[in-house]
Parts: sequence; C-alpha cells; structure tokens
Amino acid sequence: WVMETPQVSLEDDKGHTNLLRAGSLVALFSPLHKRFIRLLNESVDAHGGPMEFDDLPLYGPDRWTSELFTVVDVGKGEIALHSPWHGRFVRMDGERVDALGGTMRSDELPEWWRRERFTVVDAGDGLVALHSSQENRFVRMDDKEGVDAKGGVKDAGQLPADWEWERFRVRVVTVEELNKLAEEPCRLCGTRGYVQHKCR
Repeated sequence: WVMETPQVSLEDDKGHTNLLRAGSLVALFSPLHKRFIRLLNESVDAHGGPMEFDDLPLYGPDRWTSELFTVVDVGKGEIALHSPWHGRFVRMDGERVDALGGTMRSDELPEWWRRERFTVVDAGDGLVALHSSQENRFVRMDDKEGVDAKGGVKDAGQLPADWEWERFRVRVVTVEELNKLAEEPCRLCGTRGYVQHKCR
C-alpha cells in the first residue's frame, strides 16, 4: 500500500460548511472528552489519549497520523472522511462506527456506498456534528474512549442542544504544516517524505 498524499486546499469550500471544507486535512476533537477521533486499521475510536486541542503532535517520532482525515466531497451536500495513512473511510453501520469498508484512495468511493457519507451539521460555538442520512444517526464520542452512533435516531436538523458527545471541534492542518509534515522521515524505513509512503 502506497499512501495517498493529502491534497489540502483551504480555499476549496464547496458549500458544506466553513468549519469542514472539502479538500482539507483535519482532525476532529471532542471538547468534552479532550480526545481526537482516530482511525487505526479497521477501527474508529478515541484511544489516543486526552490532550488539549492545540497539542496534537504532528511531527517527530511520536507524531500522530491516525487522527488525520482528508475531507472528501461526495456530492449532494455530503462529505466522507478518508484516512490517507490507512487508506480507509470512516463509516456508520447501524450503531457502529468503523472502517471496515476496505482500503482505497479518497477518489475511489463507490457511488452506491452510503455508510461512508455524512452531512456536516453546524452544532454552534464553532463546533460540528456528523450525521448519516443512511442510518439517521449522529457520530458521537463516548466517555469510554469509544466512537459510535448509539445516541438514537435523529434527523440532521434535530441535534439536541444538550448532546455534547456528538459535537466536535475541527483542527485544520494548514498548507505550511503539511509541507513540514512531508519532510518527516518514515518511522519504519527512514524514507523522507513520510506523507507519500507507508511501509508494511
């Protein structure tokens, strides 16, 4: 698997929300739990550990990459979240949130795959929520380091004001940060340009 280089364009706003733009490389942070959503292999969770929003480690031997996602425009006002480091999409299957769909590039999402598609909902105070029209549920982070959709069936416009587990702050990786990240050596083989390679 050769990792896809994220294509970050902070000016590429395709009408979803200024808080989560198609083309951006982002991390999603729960202000309540002080954790980032991560995709590791086929799982989606929040096991990376508590930290502050500005402390996400992007560089060095202890950098975090499983918490970063490319925002993909999939049409009809929806987006998908693709992990360039694992080559997988976040998906919702009933009450589960996982990455079991298989490995592919960000531009290879099949048109008939509905579980990987989300509507970005403005959750107020600069926060967003992710709603699946397929399952009619919101992505949430629980208090046990899990990420699921167990909050119950709700339309996209029905996010309760007191639902905090479903609200996320978007950490956008800037072009300058991405350029610096591209100079990082691979932790396994030492090849410079870690953004472009993933060793097995």
